[in-house]
Amino acid sequence: MKKSRQIYIWVIIVAAVLVALFSIWAVRMPKKKGVSIELFVFKPEATATFQSLINGFEKQNPNIHVELSAPGGAYTVLKTRMVKGRVPDLIGLGGEQYYVDYAKADVFRNLTHDPLLKQFSPSYVANMKFLEKSSQIHGVPYAANVSGVLYNKTLFAKSGLKIPQTWPEFIALCKRLKAEGKTPLYLGYKDDWTIQQAFNPLAGNLMKARAFNITAATIGKYDAEYNRPLQKLRQLDQYSQGDVFSYNYNDATSAFANGKSYMYLQGNWAIPLIKQVNPKINLGMFTFPANNNKPSKSVSGIDIVFSISKKTRHYAATRKLLTYMLANGPYEKYLKQQFALSTLKKANTYPASISDVVPNLREGRITMSPQYMYPTELQIPSMLQAYLVNHEKAKTFTNQMNSGLKNILGPQGDGE
Repeated sequence: MKKSRQIYIWVIIVAAVLVALFSIWAVRMPKKKGVSIELFVFKPEATATFQSLINGFEKQNPNIHVELSAPGGAYTVLKTRMVKGRVPDLIGLGGEQYYVDYAKADVFRNLTHDPLLKQFSPSYVANMKFLEKSSQIHGVPYAANVSGVLYNKTLFAKSGLKIPQTWPEFIALCKRLKAEGKTPLYLGYKDDWTIQQAFNPLAGNLMKARAFNITAATIGKYDAEYNRPLQKLRQLDQYSQGDVFSYNYNDATSAFANGKSYMYLQGNWAIPLIKQVNPKINLGMFTFPANNNKPSKSVSGIDIVFSISKKTRHYAATRKLLTYMLANGPYEKYLKQQFALSTLKKANTYPASISDVVPNLREGRITMSPQYMYPTELQIPSMLQAYLVNHEKAKTFTNQMNSGLKNILGPQGDGE
């Protein structure tokens, strides 16, 4: 009995030693090769979509792990990280001056001659160059947005209305509806950024493109270009629900969704909320008719630009992720889930609700959103709001704008 007990104890000791040796061996064994990269995006609302894309990518590439960062206040977070030298590998920003600032600071890899750019529509590639004010490109225009006039098709049909093609036709339509005691437009100008949904198509169609080449040397040079868009902008609130500075974006979106106005000046990003409020709405969008005598271009901005960090230690893996995100399945998933628009050359499907602007998108009859061309510190939306609230003259608006530009860009170049 005693001998059996001794044998049992020795068996336990030997087993314990073997386990310990195996653990040491496992630790010292070379681990499976792999890399970790980070995808940083400025869209927290798209977290689930990007995580789904990452899951698909990691399934195909088990040796590459992707960490997703999509924080609120992404621009502030990214700026702090840049200062600390913690630059993400693949960075998705809006197609605006924040992106341009980082591109100029040499944070992003130059993608001008990258074969990936050949997949994109020439009009969006041109917009990237115009945005950077350079022939060099430091990101790919991954997806786009479009703004225009959202309209209630059911109400239009009941009233026998046709889509206006010019500014006089648009104003005539608004006057007719107002005379009939109906509300043509619902405006949420309490949120100053919503004013840009009228200013962008007016300025984009009525002003010369060179007016948006904003530098210290051009301050004040194109002030006269602002007269027509600002004059037309001022006319719109008389065809609204009234007291437009008491209603915000959510108020206006919900009101339009519930049939309280015939039209709403917004972009495709408003469609999910509209359909959430009223799933049965028969919704359409037509191009904002800014011009007096000819069809207008649609305003289409680059919703998200993806750039590769110049400091990434895993360029091949990072570019592989970007390539995957542009493949048919993942790309279509992103467009569908985010109600985004394709920027690629190949034939694409578009939501039925924006079918009236699709010809412009397919044929490249687009103009870039002017809002993306101003320095972010300038706060054009608040200036537009002040212009309307205080019934200012166009000259007052441009003087304030020029003063702000001088503070940001420098005092030289007062114009001609």
